[in-house]
Amino acid sequence: MQALQLDDLVLCLISGGASSLLALPAHGVDLTAKQAVNRALLRSGAGIGEMNCIRKHLSAIKGGRLAQAAAPAQVVTLMISDVPGDDPSVIGSGPRSRTRRPWTTPAPCWPATASSRLR
Repeated sequence: MQALQLDDLVLCLISGGASSLLALPAHGVDLTAKQAVNRALLRSGAGIGEMNCIRKHLSAIKGGRLAQAAAPAQVVTLMISDVPGDDPSVIGSGPRSRTRRPWTTPAPCWPATASSRLR
């Protein structure tokens, strides 16, 4: 995606399960660690919002980073939602859209990580 130009078009299809399938660990996070965190989240009973919040911070592509990587190309996204409210920033952990809360800080994730459910 590094060579995309202003007149290029990127077509994205994002559907249920995209967050767990779209794996590009953030710098300094290896895939094994990311998988372990995901398993712990699944066991914890954390809600999808909590899970995706944490996933965004462990990813180099989620939380709007896919959109950043595609710039300056035009990006058209088709989404099939599996989350309550159909918020594009939550579907698939929002690879195409910035979250309402900045992804540069993990503060929104603390309720899930501080919970005794996540070990």
